[in-house]
Amino acid sequence: MIYFNLTDEEIVLLVAVYAKAGRENMLPKDIRKVL
Repeated sequence: MIYFNLTDEEIVLLVAVYAKAGRENMLPKDIRKVL
């Protein structure tokens, strides 16, 4: 799942949740892959 949230400063926050994955951090290239 990928959740997008637009803050008051109009900054898009991206939180990607991987089922059955033990990853806490994502690299920018990984974020581009899921988009």
